[in-house]
Amino acid sequence: MRKLGVVLLSVAALSGCLTNNMDMTQQMASTPSVPQTQAQIEKLAPSNPNLVSTYYFVPDLTRAGGLAVAINGRAARVRLELDGKTIARIPVEKGVRLELLPNQVYLLRMGEDWDENRDLFMKRFIKIMTPDIGEFKAFDLSDDESIGGDTTVIDVKRLTLEETLGRLDTFELIETEQPMPLITALTESVKQQRQECLNQNQLALCKALVKDLPAEAVSPELAAHIRQLEQNVAAAQAEEARRQQLIAMEQALPASVRRDKYMVQLSQYLKQQDYPKALDIFPKLEALPVQSDPSLKFFYGEALLQTGQSEAAQRKLYEYISEQGTGATHYVRALELVNAAETGTAPPPQASQQQAAQSAAQSSAQPVAQTASRSSASSGSSDGGSGSGNFFACYDPGNFICIEYNINSSSRFQQMRQQCQQGGNRVIESCDRNAPSCSMTSSVGSQTTYVHNMTEPSAVKQACLANGGSFRNGG
Repeated sequence: MRKLGVVLLSVAALSGCLTNNMDMTQQMASTPSVPQTQAQIEKLAPSNPNLVSTYYFVPDLTRAGGLAVAINGRAARVRLELDGKTIARIPVEKGVRLELLPNQVYLLRMGEDWDENRDLFMKRFIKIMTPDIGEFKAFDLSDDESIGGDTTVIDVKRLTLEETLGRLDTFELIETEQPMPLITALTESVKQQRQECLNQNQLALCKALVKDLPAEAVSPELAAHIRQLEQNVAAAQAEEARRQQLIAMEQALPASVRRDKYMVQLSQYLKQQDYPKALDIFPKLEALPVQSDPSLKFFYGEALLQTGQSEAAQRKLYEYISEQGTGATHYVRALELVNAAETGTAPPPQASQQQAAQSAAQSSAQPVAQTASRSSASSGSSDGGSGSGNFFACYDPGNFICIEYNINSSSRFQQMRQQCQQGGNRVIESCDRNAPSCSMTSSVGSQTTYVHNMTEPSAVKQACLANGGSFRNGG
């Protein structure tokens, strides 16, 4: 036999009363009422077997008599609200049945509907905790002074099984003003989820909420929020599709062309000291099946250190030193960075790096062959001086080109060192001489240009020889 039972009722304190701050708490009994016969079960059961019934009857109201009708033009009723919606206006000697979900909390607001345009007497809030399938609960709603002591507040009295059956025999049940599926859906849990949906930008959460809700329970605000989230997701998906298309186009390029592309990007980020963006490029270069610049791991380690990744920086710098040896272009600087990494602090940028950030436009990356040609031809001028010889190396981290100068004139030597730094490059002790090179001699002195990022050796060699230089493959 299917068991009918009780809805556990607890009363919450009034919040935001429009008339005063009276305490409207009322403790109700929670023992279920259980029908004893099949006839009682059939009489008390809800129309939907998956729901539970709760009954609300109005036996009497002070302002429902003839005098009140004469004054106000109509008799008072008890108004029930759920989630700000009026679900029923119950006249005297009438009742209403609400079919609710089992094991859920509903917050009802009730009061005397004396003036239908005002909330003067809407002072009572009650929480209904529904039990399992098969149980029911019934209440009398009244403003009897003998019950509550205040004719402006609706009091709630629980009915026994016999009293409930008696009410059903003598009181007519009225229709609700809202569709029953809407009333059923307005649990406190649903209201909480609805607020979470409005407060968060999670489409899945909102979709799960409205999936089983009746259309009437989806407010215009909630529907508009979901539409906006759907538009945002669609836009993000379209953007991701475009991004993936570009990635596919990039991957279709020859490895040497991709290396040139990544090197140009890397040179820009290093000159701007934008190390987080530079870190996105290094793995791409390392993954290419082509020879990379010998100094790549040095710059990788430096970028890691500048972004606070000390242990990873040490590993890259140790790899650089182990592979390139003590004669590496950045050997001394690499040791300085290793020491800084061990202490967990990033060293300040070198002076040349600071100048590069200010003059990146003057030293933007050019195609490798063109850059090598221009570097080789730059030694054709002379100041007519002489001296004992002055040696230095100028490294362009943007184009991965290093030039060693042996200048006869001390004044010209100082001038060229200054020009190197002002161009956003680094003055170092010597270049990595394993790279292909172009050597030239003039009255000013001699220079050897080492091109580490060389994708077209024949073009570099042609440019070198065309300017009177001597080309060496390196290694």
